[in-house]
Amino acid sequence: MPTNELHLAPDLITTRAAVAAVYGGATQGGIIGSRQTPNVFIYSDPDEGEQYGYTFDGWTEDDDGTPIYHYTGEGSAGDQQLTRGNKSILEHVDHGRALHLFLANGYVPGSRTKYQRYIGEVVVDSVEPYLERWNHDGDGTLRCVYVFRLRPTGRSAIDVRDEDRIPPAVETAAIRVPAAETSSALLAPEQYGTPETTYTPSAGPRTVTRRESKLSTLFETHLVGLGHEVGRYQLTIKGCRGALLTDLYDSTENVLYEVKGRSRRIDVRMAVAQLLDYRRHIGAPGLRTAILIPTEPEADVRDYVESLGIALVVKNGDHFNGYPLA
Repeated sequence: MPTNELHLAPDLITTRAAVAAVYGGATQGGIIGSRQTPNVFIYSDPDEGEQYGYTFDGWTEDDDGTPIYHYTGEGSAGDQQLTRGNKSILEHVDHGRALHLFLANGYVPGSRTKYQRYIGEVVVDSVEPYLERWNHDGDGTLRCVYVFRLRPTGRSAIDVRDEDRIPPAVETAAIRVPAAETSSALLAPEQYGTPETTYTPSAGPRTVTRRESKLSTLFETHLVGLGHEVGRYQLTIKGCRGALLTDLYDSTENVLYEVKGRSRRIDVRMAVAQLLDYRRHIGAPGLRTAILIPTEPEADVRDYVESLGIALVVKNGDHFNGYPLA
């Protein structure tokens, strides 16, 4: 059993070996679960990760302005799986294990051992625990990686620095990626597959319904059934931080769809803005754009969309009004 003392406080500079001596666990790997104590330790090293195409790590902000740390899961070749260390992050709350985040912070003098700066205790986001992102492994093969969204627990202080933010992209790029989630996503805990969940932002708890995901899946199934090839685009934009992932792209008909779970004016206006933004960077000749919504909108909202040359597809029972596009 670990016997030494090491108080984990934000800005603490230590080593993996020192942490393992007190709390248990291995000294190699980015995600280390302890068998001796109820803890999982995450070691983020954005500079080291670049050799594996990991350019997603760092602080960003959620929609409500709260900080979220993006951490790329383990697995350096092929599609990452929600097993082993990745599963320990995803299920740490269910198993009563605390999640501790460290960042590499230079080398111990005269050695290749890296110092680790303790950031604080975090928790995987209950509404959107991870993002699917795509990069190329060492062999140049396009693969799916899981980027976990880690929130401060609020129970203790945390070290958030501007220098640790996700770095801006050095060039603009649009790559075609698959539309469907990888099969490993089926290993996620049941709570992440439910149609509703409770989210607690700074303004208080609210219920989030995954309407968009359900509608997107239904329409994708419809298109694939017609023999269409369906995917998405992942966009990185020069000077901007992080990556954007579009909704459905039907390469058979060269149409980019933005999916919204509601048909209110505010939702449709957001869809318009997203499509116009994506279209600037994709650059596919003859690319058409369309919005997919679950119910017929107000007449003026439809007029607004059509005046911009954007198609509107509306679910109607087992059919999709407005599809095929005119």
